[in-house]
Amino acid sequence: MYTVVDVTPDTPEWEEERRHSIGASEVGAAIGESHFGNTPFGLYLDKIGKGKRFDPLTSIIGHGAEPIIVELLQHLHPHLGEIEPGFMARSIEYPWLHASFDRILVEPSGIRVPLQLKSASAFTRQDWVEGPIADYVAQEDAECLIYGSPYAILAGLAEQDPWVRVIG
Repeated sequence: MYTVVDVTPDTPEWEEERRHSIGASEVGAAIGESHFGNTPFGLYLDKIGKGKRFDPLTSIIGHGAEPIIVELLQHLHPHLGEIEPGFMARSIEYPWLHASFDRILVEPSGIRVPLQLKSASAFTRQDWVEGPIADYVAQEDAECLIYGSPYAILAGLAEQDPWVRVIG
């Protein structure tokens, strides 16, 4: 169970809302599994407003890639179902936990699951060779907990190489 948090991503209101709880994308840092180098202490500093600022360029690149990944997913894997817009939600059971869902996938059976969209460069592509990165798995586990989903879909693009993984 969750409540929808009505904020626009990457705005000051969104950043302020994120300070009040741990986001699904921050769970990896909370458990010491961030491939971005963030630590539990670094996450604490972020929450009290003393950490490093959110990089707007990273956000622009990541959000800019999402429509391309969605289009590729719909073209290469139409059998997966319909893709709906994402939103921010806070867990009712665990109010210290929230998620900003990239999209929601509605499978032909009617099952609705979180769809996380990732992009990778030639420099980070090798991180995916053995499967999904640990902090992305933690992120998807948290999204499933918040959304009440039995699993999630992780889809991404590394240059022209799209991929899809089921997490759960």
